[in-house]
Amino acid sequence: MNNIIGFPSNIWPYVVIAAVAIILLIVVILLLLIWLRKSGSKNEKKEMNTDKINPQSAMGTPPPAETGDKNHRFGLRLVDENGNVKILEKLPVSIGRDRQNKVVLKDTTVSASHARIYYDEAAGIVCIEDLDSLNGLYINGQPTRKNVLQDGVKIMVGNITLTFQDTGYIHPASN
Repeated sequence: MNNIIGFPSNIWPYVVIAAVAIILLIVVILLLLIWLRKSGSKNEKKEMNTDKINPQSAMGTPPPAETGDKNHRFGLRLVDENGNVKILEKLPVSIGRDRQNKVVLKDTTVSASHARIYYDEAAGIVCIEDLDSLNGLYINGQPTRKNVLQDGVKIMVGNITLTFQDTGYIHPASN
């Protein structure tokens, strides 16, 4: 009766040990993949000076007149619904509810670390990506994980709408 399947009865402990070993191996591989993904994103977070970013200049967009207003001195800006301006002096820029972000949005629908704006050197473009936020990231009303930012696009982070502005003008102090 012990040998119904045709295996000796003393092999079952070895089968259980092998199954547990396989499960542990899968768990270790998954943890390693998660660790590699997180360490890769940390390497991408190196600060980069954006003084080489000037995508609009090729289109002939003139720089704004120097009015003495600090909001008109740099080409990359985020403007909220109330007209508040955040100048993006260096990329990457993190956006979220946590105080450690460069752009802090105090709204419960915004994740602690919601999105990141960065410069893709290979493509020569400014991009935004969702950082696995709970409520997602929207560009001009469309959900996105990663997208190119162009002048005038509407970025929705939680319930907050920001307008990305690229005047193509780099402040002389950033050179």
